Amino acid sequence: MSGFITAVNRSATHEFTKPNASHIELVAGLGVRGDAHLGETVQHLVRVREDPTKPNLRQVHLIRGESLCLHCPRARDCIWEIPPSCK
Repeated sequence: MSGFITAVNRSATHEFTKPNASHIELVAGLGVRGDAHLGETVQHLVRVREDPTKPNLRQVHLIRGESLCLHCPRARDCIWEIPPSCK
């Protein structure tokens, strides 16, 4: 199996949408440097309220392009070649 990276995203604040980035730095055991979810313990605001001592198991999300096409306003134009953020 092979694949390629179409886009990388990060945001220093807790927002639903993360802007595209030209690059990201992965920090072992923590996540993406400069992202609001970086850390050893949970960073999602809902999970912090539940138990801020739980380990951060969602540091990086890998999303298949096919999944993005299902929700993209330009889905019919994507044909599995997803432009960054489906712009």
